Amino acid sequence: MLNYYTQPWYYITLAAFAAAAIDVFFGVWPISSPAPMPMLIRSARPLVAWTLLSLTISANWKELATRHTNVDLVANRLQSLTKTGDVILVPQPGLADFAAKAARLRPGAADNPFIEPNACRAYAAAARKKLEQRIADERK
Repeated sequence: MLNYYTQPWYYITLAAFAAAAIDVFFGVWPISSPAPMPMLIRSARPLVAWTLLSLTISANWKELATRHTNVDLVANRLQSLTKTGDVILVPQPGLADFAAKAARLRPGAADNPFIEPNACRAYAAAARKKLEQRIADERK
């Protein structure tokens, strides 16, 4: 049995789904009901939402400062390596044949398989060809 502890942000999707379901349920409730209950329930929704929000935010306030990804570190590193006007392309590793290039990488070697002088041009040419093909298909 794994001993992973649940984290508060794991429940965001569940909470969003529950909120949408409750909103739909109360949204279709007939307004012209003989009892004043539907209007009371409709007007209580924002109050309940704010109450739940304030209860959860106070319990999780300390987690707001905790780093959950390293995106800010990557952004800072990229910012230090680039200058104004540079374009940063971040393709998926599978598109660049990452595994094969990593296998060819040798420490201290003069040639680095990850550095391809014409890679951007080849990527743009392939994308242009796909776009032209799609436009031709849509015109048919």
